Amino acid sequence: MNPALSKIENYVFNLFKDNLSLDFTYHNFMHTVKVVEAIKILCTNEQILVETQEQLIVAGWFHDTGYTKTVQGHEDESAKIASEYLKSINFSEDFIANVVAYILSTKINYTPRNIEESIIKDADNYHLGQEEYPKISELLRDEIAKVCEKEFSDYEWNLENRNFFLNVHHFYTDSAKDLWQKGKENNLIYTQNKIKEIELIGDVPNKFELKKKKNDKMQQPDRGVDTLFRVTLNNHTRLSDIADSKANILLSVNAIVISIALSTLIPKLATPKNEYLLLPSIVMLFSSVVSIVFAILATKPNVTY
Repeated sequence: MNPALSKIENYVFNLFKDNLSLDFTYHNFMHTVKVVEAIKILCTNEQILVETQEQLIVAGWFHDTGYTKTVQGHEDESAKIASEYLKSINFSEDFIANVVAYILSTKINYTPRNIEESIIKDADNYHLGQEEYPKISELLRDEIAKVCEKEFSDYEWNLENRNFFLNVHHFYTDSAKDLWQKGKENNLIYTQNKIKEIELIGDVPNKFELKKKKNDKMQQPDRGVDTLFRVTLNNHTRLSDIADSKANILLSVNAIVISIALSTLIPKLATPKNEYLLLPSIVMLFSSVVSIVFAILATKPNVTY
């Protein structure tokens, strides 16, 4: 794989970190990572050429970056962001044109024209066939409520999902059908059962109740909280970079000390007249090893889920 892919991943991560509102609980970097993983799986199963795989993976990294600028027409913005960045790191015009085409093919009502567009289209909707779909669906519901200021009752939301399952979405590639179609059918059954449960208990809201609920909702200081978290995250990132730099210096210096000691000092300790150097040498080497251990522990990431 092209080593530039790692650089692209870091660029997209920083773009989301610095410019994407925390209100985007679904269309964020984690969703993008999952889509890229799905693209890799489908490309392998469909035996796609390596160069085309790279184009699809790059398109996967960029396909939702447009949300940093707009919601409506975010695919077009994503294509612009990808095109500008790929030009800046000297990708070919043909490579960029294909990436742009793949990004634009993720539009919700777009019908894929080839296997490549089918792959990225299926990967973008991989979650429909996952066991954790109900949780992912709630993240999208929360995002729509915050970003689009459009709320759904439980009944309305499940109706929307059922309609999407039945009338809007279907998988295009054979690999996606093999991997996720069964899961999608199970999630459709789950959604239908939720609708029946709500209908049985008679908890079906009318439009007037929903309108009143929306008008009575208290406004939250979302922008202030968003800014607070963003500034905090940026400060944390800078501090982490400083800690990494310091740890790297400790690792390099102590490694050099140990290398020199092992090559020049240790052989001379066998001479009786140099016995007085034995204890200081042991202390020095022990200190260097301890410094290296603590430097490694300091750079070890603390991953939370």
